[in-house]
Amino acid sequence: MQNYELLVIISSKITEEEIPSVTDKIFELIKKNEGTIVRDENMGKKKLSYPIQHQRYGFYVLVDFDLPGESLRKVEKELKLMEEVTRYMVVVRDVLAAARAAKRAEEEKERRLTPPLIEKKPVLEPETPAKPRSSFADSKPDAKEKPAVPEKKKVSLEELDEKLDQILDDDIMRT
Repeated sequence: MQNYELLVIISSKITEEEIPSVTDKIFELIKKNEGTIVRDENMGKKKLSYPIQHQRYGFYVLVDFDLPGESLRKVEKELKLMEEVTRYMVVVRDVLAAARAAKRAEEEKERRLTPPLIEKKPVLEPETPAKPRSSFADSKPDAKEKPAVPEKKKVSLEELDEKLDQILDDDIMRT
């Protein structure tokens, strides 16, 4: 028995309620060919990198299974005939690498589910240095000086049209 990993993209024409029945068909296909399901994961609906058969989305299902090597061709042949399956890929899986990947995936899942610990530090208001008082400062309140900004004159639409016509006329006369 060889360990395999199967990634199936199920057509987006199938509703989410029908996905379990399609995955059950795939499981039955594997079991019919003397295989055993090790693990399965419904990865949900995802956008495809490029349209496949005029579809932009698909439901991803990942299945780890053990199967005799001679039965793999039968399984692949049946998968090709299933209308619900848009694409599939079967790879030989290394058991030790699979254990490491499963452990990493579980750690990643835990990390995503646990909220990040954020320490809230007390906010200190900056101290303003005391200004020396002078008699001049007492007589006038502090006024912030605004930088000199040239005022923009609003131009009407008619004036813009006239300028544009003039520029175009000058350009025509030069050529």
